Amino acid sequence: MELDAYKEHVVRHEIGHWYVAKVLGFDVGEIRIYLKKMAQYESHEAHAHINLHPSLNNKEDISEYLVRRVSVLWAGVIFQSVSDKRSVEKILETDGISDHSKLRELCYILRGIRFPTDTKIENELEQINAVYGETWEKAKDIYNSNEAEIERLVKKICSEIKEWNRNYEFNALRLQRWLSEDSSVEA
Repeated sequence: MELDAYKEHVVRHEIGHWYVAKVLGFDVGEIRIYLKKMAQYESHEAHAHINLHPSLNNKEDISEYLVRRVSVLWAGVIFQSVSDKRSVEKILETDGISDHSKLRELCYILRGIRFPTDTKIENELEQINAVYGETWEKAKDIYNSNEAEIERLVKKICSEIKEWNRNYEFNALRLQRWLSEDSSVEA
């Protein structure tokens, strides 16, 4: 795959995590991206730093935290699917495999909180799908409501990544400055 298409998928995925986390009130840090190319093989290491140290005083706090956290996990795939025309399932199997395992586990915990007296296997699929749907829609709504700003940030980061086999780091201050600069241009 050519650099431009590959980096856009990776950038969108990490911006998804970072941006949705920021909107949902998590403390966010840097985005790090390393795109590897060896012969005909491409891979990457990428990370959006999100402070996951919640204050959980009761069951409602736990439930709300899980909804927010799972929405952040879905966001990588949602944002990536804008440019990556593979199915969501394929993206989860490849680029989002660690996200998928985390969100599945967290959704089962949330299911247990939401349906504490109804954990029958016959009801599991419907309950899990309800949790999946709610968290997916939360992340998707954030993308849809902020699409122009997100697209500008994608273009800005993509323009900075110019070659394979090099580390790129975008700290939170720089990312926030880019968001502020872009919004002031529109005003």
